[in-house]
Amino acid sequence: MTAVAAPSAVVEPLPLEGERAPRGWPVIVLAAVIFSTLSLWAAFSSDGFLEADSCTHYQYALHALGEPHYLVNVWGRPFVTALYAVPAVLGGRIAVRVTSLCLALLIAWVTYLIARDQKYRWPALAFAFVLAQPLVYLHSFSELTELPFALLLAVAFLAYRRRQWLMMASFVALLPTARPEGFGFLGLAAAALLLHRRPWWLMVLPLPLLIWAYAGWRIYGQPVYTDPLSLKLPESLRWTMWLRHEWPYAEKSAYDSGYLLHFVALMPAAVGPLLWPATVAGMGWSVGACQGERSAEQARRHEGTQARGGGEAKRDESKSTSPSLPPRSLGASVPPCLRAFLSTPSSRTQFLIAAIPLMILGGHSLLYWLGRMASNGELRYMLVVAPFWGLLSAKGFEWAAGRLNLRWPMAWAAGLAVLPVLVNLHYPVLPLRLTRDGARARAVAEWYRGDGAVRTAYPRLLASNPEIAFFLGVSHTDRGQMREWRKDVVAAAPPGTLLVWDPIYGLRNADTARVVTIEEIQAAGWIERPQWAATINRIGQGDESRLFVSPVSIFGKRSDGAGEGRGSANEEPLG
Repeated sequence: MTAVAAPSAVVEPLPLEGERAPRGWPVIVLAAVIFSTLSLWAAFSSDGFLEADSCTHYQYALHALGEPHYLVNVWGRPFVTALYAVPAVLGGRIAVRVTSLCLALLIAWVTYLIARDQKYRWPALAFAFVLAQPLVYLHSFSELTELPFALLLAVAFLAYRRRQWLMMASFVALLPTARPEGFGFLGLAAAALLLHRRPWWLMVLPLPLLIWAYAGWRIYGQPVYTDPLSLKLPESLRWTMWLRHEWPYAEKSAYDSGYLLHFVALMPAAVGPLLWPATVAGMGWSVGACQGERSAEQARRHEGTQARGGGEAKRDESKSTSPSLPPRSLGASVPPCLRAFLSTPSSRTQFLIAAIPLMILGGHSLLYWLGRMASNGELRYMLVVAPFWGLLSAKGFEWAAGRLNLRWPMAWAAGLAVLPVLVNLHYPVLPLRLTRDGARARAVAEWYRGDGAVRTAYPRLLASNPEIAFFLGVSHTDRGQMREWRKDVVAAAPPGTLLVWDPIYGLRNADTARVVTIEEIQAAGWIERPQWAATINRIGQGDESRLFVSPVSIFGKRSDGAGEGRGSANEEPLG
């Protein structure tokens, strides 16, 4: 069997004879202008949401200032909700989408700074290759959590590269308030602070979580917890259990599990089909980067030792805050990957640029394969490490350009980045249009708003599809018009309520407390109205919505007739 060697770290592409080094600013400006133009076009012309979760996050942000419980909602994520809240109130969906565009540009800029600090030959390519990722583009006019998380992570990693430990700890501490993956990065940051002998900054890492837990406990009415784990704590500290009790993600997913290599097979669609080979090359270069850089660094240290004298070199070494290599006697037993991490700061950072996205890829692959933590195999999970995919693509392209003696490298890079855009001309995906579920949700809202008799007898709506509340222009927890979709609310069958059930949203949810079957609805006494559903399904061009009414109308009458509510507007409603 022939071993395949990783791209050598010591072979740097040198300028070709007569070639001037490409300038970075034109690349950055051109990439930003093209990306922003396409993103704004899609933002203004798309009337649909990228996903149903986009609608929910937008609704949370829009109503958060009036209903503060949204600011601490665990599913909504405090950082994301707070970030989008003011734009949502001031400018609606367009303002939120423009905010997402700004996030994408900031992510690309921070990625450029990392590439520049890492002495990439063409750091501007890292900026362009971040924006060239199809998922980054699609999310630049969405309302989801991935881009806010990616920005926090990029800034934290830049701070790590520059040894700004307080800044690194502060941004990593915010990661769990943006997405669940943040908890894993808390462990990585703690390990980095210990290895670099900065343990006092460990106290920063739990602060946002503690603030979040206490604020949530207070806003949610100071619930009393009597489970065994909570009872072991002093009563004054039981509020720290709030986050655990409100955690919405089921250990056993309500979604179907999938193939172990599901995400690996889809990675070209995430990074870009033409950039994926460069990304793989960048991974190989990064993992193999230790040997060349370690040897070069040792040579520089040796020269410095001879120039300065042994005593001064020893003093400098004693002041170092970086992990040192194992003793020479252990060198043979240390794996090459670990030697990469323990060698020079530059090679250690480059190794992490490959290791971090691979950890995300491997972790989500396992969760989806095992059917855990409500993973439903969505490719957008890979977007949380978009800066690292951009860095790997840029490094891989540099390596390949040097090996192929490529002329006009920036023109080739531009082609790789822009060509996938032309696919939309042949197979239109944008602008986003309402899905069948969205059209049906709009039909429900229009029918319900237009039928005064039904709305009078059943003034509260309980709907599994979050877009119904959006089209009604109300919050999911608006006390005047909505009831929150949960098992306990469905089981109580509150009077004067119209229930709209959809199999997609009724049976598939990250929170098992929001998964409700038809059998549970019927067991609670709800009465189905198929003739109303027929009207809705015809308007919405679907055939799956099912409508139910509570056993008792708002007037206290039994819901035993198809036309209850009609002609009863003058009756006295229940208090």
